[in-house]
Amino acid sequence: MTFAIRTGIALPAKTRTAGNSKYPLAKLEVGQSFFIPGAKKAVQVTLSKSSKSLGIKITTRRMQDFAEFDADGNGVGEKVDGLMVWRVAAE
Repeated sequence: MTFAIRTGIALPAKTRTAGNSKYPLAKLEVGQSFFIPGAKKAVQVTLSKSSKSLGIKITTRRMQDFAEFDADGNGVGEKVDGLMVWRVAAE
């Protein structure tokens, strides 16, 4: 089999970027955070890779927090295990 070497073929645009993640990393400002109820270890790996591709720094901690909030931002119901994700300043 032979391969033709070509010039001038445009590279297609990416169809998926870290900005399209189901997690709001691209929207976080330094000092902001979000909680992922019931997050498994694999979620931390996904978040780490996504934050690197976005060029931002995050830190995570396993903890308990509310999974639901009322209109005023107050926690509703029982606290659940999960993962808190903070955007932090780059060093």
